[in-house]
Amino acid sequence: NDALLKRGGYSLAITAVVLACLIILNWWLMPALANRFHLEFDMTTDKKNSISEENIEYIKGIEGEVNITVCATKDDYANYMSYYAPNYYGVEINSASDLEYFEQTITLISKYAEYNDNLKIKYVDPQSTEFTAITTSYSAYALAYGDILVTSTVSGNERVKHLTFNDIYSTSESSSSSYSYYSSYTLNSNRIESALTSAISYVTSADTKKVAVLSGHSENAYTSAYQELLTANNYDITEISDQLITSISSDYDAVIIAAPTVDFIGSELDVISEFLDNGGKLGKGLIFFADASCPAMPNLYDFLA
Repeated sequence: NDALLKRGGYSLAITAVVLACLIILNWWLMPALANRFHLEFDMTTDKKNSISEENIEYIKGIEGEVNITVCATKDDYANYMSYYAPNYYGVEINSASDLEYFEQTITLISKYAEYNDNLKIKYVDPQSTEFTAITTSYSAYALAYGDILVTSTVSGNERVKHLTFNDIYSTSESSSSSYSYYSSYTLNSNRIESALTSAISYVTSADTKKVAVLSGHSENAYTSAYQELLTANNYDITEISDQLITSISSDYDAVIIAAPTVDFIGSELDVISEFLDNGGKLGKGLIFFADASCPAMPNLYDFLA
């Protein structure tokens, strides 16, 4: 009996030690590893919950502190957005796959902080006093549920980028709109990765490129989507709609001639040439998009050649 009791005591002691090691591994070692290494794997076929390798390299290189404030509670974001999307943005939620867009947003945002400790992510309940304080401090921005506020201080000045629902999600008009008096939309894609990275790039950059769009020679306004794209990627856009170009400020980094249908005269081309010469320093850009109708514009084409 004494021998059996002794062997049982040894077995109990060994079991206790193993359990203690497992508890230590679970409470201490795994979180420590998670903080140092990325232990999560995306098993989806299209890697929809993963950040691109190029973006990861960019995120890792960010040196200044960036605050990312999500106007929502993390656990309730997807459910609440399924309410706000149809009621505030006219977006139809037709299936569980639509809800996945909202869940994907939270998943991808969390990954940013995993790759760089300088990115501080905070979720703020819109019903809290903290959110009231934020809206007071940033009163120039009409913050709504699900919006994201990205801020950073560069050379003593705070830079701010406000991301709205339409910045984060791509939508298109629903076919059902033709049968009703109100426009409705369907979700096409999640743009959180490009939108958030562009916002981070903007708030951590000391300067912004300035571009002038010369639209006075164009019959159709084709540049709205292009200007939206440039603005999202930290360009400051000015549209010059004069039918006769008399001057282009050297403050601009580039000019864009988009889909012209009316030829330029010699004095206008001299203005563009003078802008590009930049007093002999060069360094300016010219971007040209031809109109699909290919109108006859010998002066402009000779200049471009």
